[in-house]
Amino acid sequence: MTNHIYRVTAFSDSVDGGNLAGVVLDADSLSEEQMLGIAKEVGYSETAFV
Repeated sequence: MTNHIYRVTAFSDSVDGGNLAGVVLDADSLSEEQMLGIAKEVGYSETAFV
């Protein structure tokens, strides 16, 4: 299964502003170790797994 990592800008109307966050959908199949690895790879202060 391939999970896509979306780059979201919160609190902004433009892609260059706001706070960056990573969002991974359909993350039920990911282990805690996998989620930690993805969050580290993304490098944003916030990453959400939905």
